[in-house]
Amino acid sequence: MKHKQHFCCFPHALKQRFRCFMKQTRSLVGQIPEPEELYGREDFIDHLWRMLEANNILLLAPRRFGKSGVMRHVLLHPRPGFLPLSFELEDVDSPEEFVWRVTKELLAHDQTRVLLSHAKKLPFAITEWVKGNFEEAEFEGAKVKFKASIKEDWREAARRMLTELEKADRTFIFLFDELPAMLDRIIEKKGDAAARDFLAWFRPVRLAQKDVLRRHRFIVAGSVGIDQILKKLGATDRLVDFTRLTVEPLSPDAAGELVSALAAKFELNWNPSLSAKIFELIGAPRPLLHPCFLLAAWSVATS
Repeated sequence: MKHKQHFCCFPHALKQRFRCFMKQTRSLVGQIPEPEELYGREDFIDHLWRMLEANNILLLAPRRFGKSGVMRHVLLHPRPGFLPLSFELEDVDSPEEFVWRVTKELLAHDQTRVLLSHAKKLPFAITEWVKGNFEEAEFEGAKVKFKASIKEDWREAARRMLTELEKADRTFIFLFDELPAMLDRIIEKKGDAAARDFLAWFRPVRLAQKDVLRRHRFIVAGSVGIDQILKKLGATDRLVDFTRLTVEPLSPDAAGELVSALAAKFELNWNPSLSAKIFELIGAPRPLLHPCFLLAAWSVATS
């Protein structure tokens, strides 16, 4: 069966010719852009997919450099044979909460729910939710009960659940946003030992043996320094199977294109040569700072 090719996956030169037919660029201050609203990330995303075939990915960059936009692109426009699932982990403060988030997301998708419903070796704490038919409010209300039931056995419960998913006809990509922040919160609430325990569990979930990846793929993103956390925990070897990809500032051409599109959005009489002046003022071209600057310019122009 032929897979539909999305516009965002076209070569950059071709996209440039037809961008005028796309929806108008929105001014986003803090929100995550849709895939069609990304500028200058085509080559990076292509490289990420190539690396993902044989690696897990550690996606690194300071805040507001575009990590979440890249992850959303992967989530909404997966390559054939992959099924991405997204998890926001910044406020997770315990392994039990982590397992709850993963379980809830898996049961929200028909394919994963059906797969898990046929599993024969899942712990009762998991099968109770897999075979139930809970509304969202009921599911949220059961959170305390669920976490209490897996508190002593969360490692085995989560391991078995993820192992069952290897029987699916597609490879799952787990998108873990702000995993370093999660580790920080676990350390703060439960201590270093709990964070080390989680990392020790996470490694065999990814690796079938020393250097052989299991079927799943993981993309872990973080703006907090993961290396400092691993060093503090004495666990610098726990993520060695991850290939590190850094989301760099936008190129001058891509940044200029974004600024021009935003200027059109605000109906500013814009000279592209002004873009260079903006970059002098704000430093490295960050996707967040351009709408902030243009908002300020628009405010002055209309006051």
